[in-house]
Amino acid sequence: MKRGFDQAATATSAVYWPPQLARQPEVSRCITPDPMLSSCDPWLSKGTYVLLNARGGTALDVTGNMDIQGHEFHGGVNQQWRFIPTGRGWAIQSGRNGKDGKPLYLSFKSRLREQAVLTASKVPLSWCVWDVDGALRITWPGADYVAELSGWGCDEPGAHVQLMRLKEGELRQLWYFSRCSGFDVDPKA
Repeated sequence: MKRGFDQAATATSAVYWPPQLARQPEVSRCITPDPMLSSCDPWLSKGTYVLLNARGGTALDVTGNMDIQGHEFHGGVNQQWRFIPTGRGWAIQSGRNGKDGKPLYLSFKSRLREQAVLTASKVPLSWCVWDVDGALRITWPGADYVAELSGWGCDEPGAHVQLMRLKEGELRQLWYFSRCSGFDVDPKA
């Protein structure tokens, strides 16, 4: 069952949920924060977003044990994400802070490999972000690993988000995004 945004119940201002995304040839472009590397506008750095998996429809969510999972959309800070420019990539900051009040960033457990579970960490990593036909693909730089909702894009709450090899056209590896009211980010953090 696909889940979407309920605009009446949230502060989201725009919804991007294109139908039949992966059944057409992919058109992708790198979204870079460095204008010297690309002619595209680094628009991701200008807001806070909720990310919904294109297959399962669940929101990218930081759980109590700091794992990244797909959960039903509620728009809380643990489902809000900000893209912080790092030069050639993006640190992806959660709206949820650690117990010590410090920011948390998208990371992964163990070494770089297939099925490495994504987690929240105090250490910002630099990710590549691609615009693929109006959805985002989050990739590890210099490798063909992407953020994928496990269980073939399972729509059940609690499915882990993990690194997997890129498979063109796979909806479970794409994330629709919607700008939300967001959280305050200290630019020095």
